[in-house]
Amino acid sequence: MNNYDGILLISKDFFPKPTIIKKKMKKLNGKKVWIEKKKYPEVDCWEFCSCGKIIVENSSHCWSLSEEGIDNHALNLLFSLNIEYQKTGIVPEKFGIFS
Repeated sequence: MNNYDGILLISKDFFPKPTIIKKKMKKLNGKKVWIEKKKYPEVDCWEFCSCGKIIVENSSHCWSLSEEGIDNHALNLLFSLNIEYQKTGIVPEKFGIFS
């Protein structure tokens, strides 16, 4: 028995590799240290949906649609997933807004 209702298929291009920026910083005690920062490129969810890299099958309990006919809750999940990926640097296996 299938318990799923609605599908989100996301391409790996949605999770781009970060560019690593290294720079020298001077501490208060005069020592110089190298600092690494990860910079993630911006991902346009609307462009990915329109070109077919993200496929959204709306839930049967969908009550709010965007102008393109996509479930707003699914779009909220996509944006939250992108933010979570940028914070941790890994793609979560299980994901929810309130988890």
